[in-house]
Amino acid sequence: MKDYFIGIDAGSSLLKCAVFDRSGRQLSEASERTPIDRPKPGFSELDPARSWQAAKTVVAEAVRASGIAPSDFRGI
Repeated sequence: MKDYFIGIDAGSSLLKCAVFDRSGRQLSEASERTPIDRPKPGFSELDPARSWQAAKTVVAEAVRASGIAPSDFRGI
């Protein structure tokens, strides 16, 4: 069993997730756009429900792409 880690970058327009090994080598990555709502001029909003769904999706995709068992992850 090895130790692997998940990194999440929750930007305002793109949510990214990457899987790393203990030495910091990136093993996989996934990303998804997080739409920004602009209800009126000068206002920008992120829907937390859509952001949460995007986070769950990219984490699942990055883990699946890495081929690593979920039990081998040690931290986010």
